[in-house]
Amino acid sequence: KVFWNGDAIHRDVLDSRFAAASSRQPELHLRADRKVAYEKVADVMAAAQRASIVKIAFLTESAR
Repeated sequence: KVFWNGDAIHRDVLDSRFAAASSRQPELHLRADRKVAYEKVADVMAAAQRASIVKIAFLTESAR
């Protein structure tokens, strides 16, 4: 699943969301479950790059 500000969105709208946000030069916060395939994370990063979003942060949760 892909989330945008906490709301689940379909992957097909991600490019348009990034394009609309890119003029503000936002920071993309990526949080991926360890079970997510690398290709899914790379796909989101590539979409951000196509929209010229260059600030990307990886968020993690501490071990329990």
